[in-house]
Amino acid sequence: RDCAMWCVWRTCAATVALAAVASATKPNILLIVADDQGFADIGYHNSTVLTPRIDALAKQGVILESYYVQPICSPTRSSLMTGRYTYRLGTQATVIRADVPFGVPLGETFIAENMQDAGYVTALFGKWHMGFYQWGYTPLARGFSEHLGYFQGTEDYYTHIGGGYGGTLAGLDWHRGNQTSYFGDNGNYSTHLIAAEAVDFLKRRASDPTKPFFLYVPWHAIHGPNEVPAEYENLYPVLKPDETSASQGMCGVCYCKGVGEELTGRQGGKWDQQVQEKGTAAHDGGGGGGGLTWGECRTVLGMAAVLDWGVGQLVDALKVNNQWESTIIVYTSDNGAQGGQGGTSYPLRGFKTMLYEGGVRVPGFISGGHPLLPTAVRGTVNTKLVHLTDWLPTLVGLAGGSTTRNRALDGHDVWSALTTDSPSPRTELLHNINPACGQGYVNPDAAIRVGDWKLLVGCFNVSTLAPNDATKIELYNVTADPYETADRSTTESAVVKQLLGRLAFYASSTDQVPPTIFPPFNQTGHMIRPWNYQCPQCPQGGAIPGAEGAHFDPWCDAVTCGHGPPASPPTTPPAPPPPTPTPDCPASWKVFNGGMGDASNKDIAIVPAASWGDCCHLCSADAKCKGWTFDTDANPGAASCHKHANDTARHPGFANRITGVQPDL
Repeated sequence: RDCAMWCVWRTCAATVALAAVASATKPNILLIVADDQGFADIGYHNSTVLTPRIDALAKQGVILESYYVQPICSPTRSSLMTGRYTYRLGTQATVIRADVPFGVPLGETFIAENMQDAGYVTALFGKWHMGFYQWGYTPLARGFSEHLGYFQGTEDYYTHIGGGYGGTLAGLDWHRGNQTSYFGDNGNYSTHLIAAEAVDFLKRRASDPTKPFFLYVPWHAIHGPNEVPAEYENLYPVLKPDETSASQGMCGVCYCKGVGEELTGRQGGKWDQQVQEKGTAAHDGGGGGGGLTWGECRTVLGMAAVLDWGVGQLVDALKVNNQWESTIIVYTSDNGAQGGQGGTSYPLRGFKTMLYEGGVRVPGFISGGHPLLPTAVRGTVNTKLVHLTDWLPTLVGLAGGSTTRNRALDGHDVWSALTTDSPSPRTELLHNINPACGQGYVNPDAAIRVGDWKLLVGCFNVSTLAPNDATKIELYNVTADPYETADRSTTESAVVKQLLGRLAFYASSTDQVPPTIFPPFNQTGHMIRPWNYQCPQCPQGGAIPGAEGAHFDPWCDAVTCGHGPPASPPTTPPAPPPPTPTPDCPASWKVFNGGMGDASNKDIAIVPAASWGDCCHLCSADAKCKGWTFDTDANPGAASCHKHANDTARHPGFANRITGVQPDL
């Protein structure tokens, strides 16, 4: 009997060992995203910043020094999750606000879904910011098996209250899975909470090594508000009020006043005034903290230090759980430093929201203990061109997965380029193209890189396929001139023509989704409130920490879109209802294709102003136009009749615009 038991034990042990070997063929993948961490907000670029754990992790892998993202939160995250450029996603102009009925289109396949298809266990702990007005747009419906974190762009680190928007909306935004806002973590620092949840996930996964994991950790740090536990701030020296040395008296670019002053001559870009008018910090040449005092700057540096602690917690957990040798790690920031907040993109030009290098070139590296990352390249710096859209095909490829279910990808599998002498398959990079010229947070509206050359255009008209203003063009050789100091647009006309041709190629694509600053989401067609459509379920005014009811949750019911409680949270996205047929219009009316990416949706009819009364009558009474509603504010020169009107305050039928005719939205 003892022999039999020994045989059983040996068989079980062999089975576990074989399972571990099998899982090793599919690496565990840890995808880490820092928030607002500029080019010089990391120790290996700037010794003032104390990030020893992140630095060590980077130096054990491959540091990427020609690595690019989008210039602000939602655009980066949507492209990262889908492997597609923002102009295909509706995130090319601004972030996804809490009170706008929009999310990354449901027809898009997220990387987590690809990983689940490949047999991975998936989890997300941290920031979402890709839409949450209905449960179908939230993490558990988009490929993640576990989730803890917040849906919006930011929140208080301790109370987890988010919103703001000029003081009109504020409420708790902290969710565990499909629960409504979770009050149990109130008072605990978010970086600590995210780290603890990720460490617990790794511990649980260690009990089942037969199934690999995909863990996505998008940290809150170092995004504002500037809050940090005292022990991290105290890692940096405290200066007395009368100490004003050039090296430490002010935060400034690169965290020192002197360097910031040296860069003042870099002001004067063609979009500086435009940025100031939009309320963003003025262009200072380095995207830094400008006039923050050293004491304020210590807080931001402390936030970088606690981010470093959190990353260290994950690395330690991987090693304790014997997962280090089977894990590949990707680290990236989501955009450049936020001007005026205390971070820095020095010595690059620009900052968060800008398409200059300081807004889109950020810290990034690959690491981990898996043998897929060869010893020969560990500790090296890679200068091949890489964009964050490349992570989806690269990581899904490492996982042995498939992207056949995805819409056409803009990313490339760059693993060979990162780990061998092979060139990067990427030779071109569309930084952005925004049809809402001069509106949104991204500045300028369009930019593209081809080879060494980078072209920035103030407004590229997607109708004429040409710049609106030929004087609002800048051209840089960013290989020879990485700080974008010498505009070559007047001396390199052939290059300008070539790159404008590439912008025209993208602008003429039929695979586009208009940005959310367009109707129906915002009738005024501008980024500034008041929005045409507001969230009636969102918490108004302030919120008392821990007070039930003052919280953000998906607020747009699948049927009534805001007129009633949210639908019960599904485990999978709900199937969209069939489109509502659109009736014919009187021959005298001019019908055009509206419809947020669906060119076949003839849903709006414009009539002369003199016919407004008839239009109202026809829309409400004529059988031929039954179901149409009347609207006088859609066009300053005419009235319009909408099959799916865009103002729910007057027309509850707007729900069909979102859930019926346009299931993608």
